[in-house]
Amino acid sequence: MNISDGNKVIGFKVLKYKGIIFDEWTKDENRYWAMICPNCLKQYEDRIDLEIDSSGTGCCSVRGCWQDDDNEIDMKYLDFDINGVEIIEETLEELIDKLKEREMTLDGISHEIEYRENTDDKGPGGWDDTLYEYTTEELEVIEKVWDDYK
Repeated sequence: MNISDGNKVIGFKVLKYKGIIFDEWTKDENRYWAMICPNCLKQYEDRIDLEIDSSGTGCCSVRGCWQDDDNEIDMKYLDFDINGVEIIEETLEELIDKLKEREMTLDGISHEIEYRENTDDKGPGGWDDTLYEYTTEELEVIEKVWDDYK
């Protein structure tokens, strides 16, 4: 989720639950919930099995997964124990510093965005290993401000 200052994106919020990072979620009056695809459910089933709710439609909320229900995939709702939820705010400067520490370049980010926009690949299988955890939206914002953070 974007963190903005007026019209300018200055960072992103993520939800951390049982060591899993979610880039999308919903907060109701007294709970948080998100969607999860069968692949992510299988990968994390030892941590979240009891919190799975009925089937739903939408896009997987696990950061780095882009699976949606276009292919008749049976998405599930994941209810979070509110006491286990941690909301983390990451500024653009922090994100860019992490990428630079991993020796990522602006050209690498631009190439990744172009790859994602021109492929039918719905997941990180063909994506750059340094960038798979970032959404395309995050990368597009980072690309715009990369040179502002030297």
